[in-house]
Amino acid sequence: MPENELDLRRADDRARLSGFQTAHGLALKPAEAEFAASKFHENWLVGQWPPVLDLWSSISGNLVIPLATWVEIIASVYEMRDVAGIEEQMRRLGIASHEPLDTELVIRIASKYHRAGYKVTFEPNGEGCSDLSIRGRDFHLYSEVKRENRLEHKRFKSVRRASQTVLNTSREILRWLEDRDLRMEIWFSRSFPDNVAGSIVQEIRTRIHSFKVGREQDLQAVPGSRCIILPRFDPEFYRLGIRATQVEIKQTGVPVQLAVHNMPIVVAFDAGPNLRALMQRVRKAGKQLKKDSLKDPNAEGFIVVETSHGELAKNTIAENFENLPPNCIAVIVRSDVSTVVARENVSAETFKALSIAGAR
Repeated sequence: MPENELDLRRADDRARLSGFQTAHGLALKPAEAEFAASKFHENWLVGQWPPVLDLWSSISGNLVIPLATWVEIIASVYEMRDVAGIEEQMRRLGIASHEPLDTELVIRIASKYHRAGYKVTFEPNGEGCSDLSIRGRDFHLYSEVKRENRLEHKRFKSVRRASQTVLNTSREILRWLEDRDLRMEIWFSRSFPDNVAGSIVQEIRTRIHSFKVGREQDLQAVPGSRCIILPRFDPEFYRLGIRATQVEIKQTGVPVQLAVHNMPIVVAFDAGPNLRALMQRVRKAGKQLKKDSLKDPNAEGFIVVETSHGELAKNTIAENFENLPPNCIAVIVRSDVSTVVARENVSAETFKALSIAGAR
């Protein structure tokens, strides 16, 4: 691309980024925005990353992240712009796969330590080893960071199909809710065949006038299912599980925030944690920490895992902790409630440093 054309494109990126910030009340500093416009992949600049973590966008086919996280990543990368390996992390943010979500979590963890005064290095021992080296005064640990990929859940495809069938036949209900500044959440304990969706929607359509706002209603079409109508800006009611929604783009070229108040109907399915997949990730992380010891014989490290169902995840990790390599001193579980599962001989100072990874 000619230099003058590249300059024009970057100027356009800056303008779009500035307009996007203004429209959504984001708090990026001018220097951070300038850095983003000159360094980041265009996917991170045009404002097409709506704010719900780990939703599948049927329009783009990409996974998306929260606006707050988008801002945090740009600010964090700017703060760590002189840290070894940050350029490679920015490159990975632009890869069209699950890689950006894995990478943004590594960056968020790294930034917590960087801001706390530790020296951070990305992939200090090269490919196949840990993600981070974290050094303080008389303190050095390696860290491997993993996140839950909900697309690995065996029920995901059937749940997604069932939820889309309900959403695609709910236009009349959606309009009724929007006219009254309300929204609806529907909860199912299990998936169901496509031909049941019509009965679900018909039951809601027939009974919706008698539903009381803020009170759960049982649905007969699928035993164990229920729904609730809420004021549009109320917080989420069904917080866990696999969720699906449709957000209508009413004005071309204007980004729509995927916040709950812009989701007239949310369909949620009960989904217990995939504990087998969780332990596979933790064991893989342990192997990567073990590889560090081949290059640094005194290497100790910890694993950070971001997952759902924190209490069950913590218990499973605690039960299997002794199967991890000896140089793994702790696993930090980032979830609805973050916890540190550590070896008994970890000092109070080290435990305090480990806790930084679990802080929100």
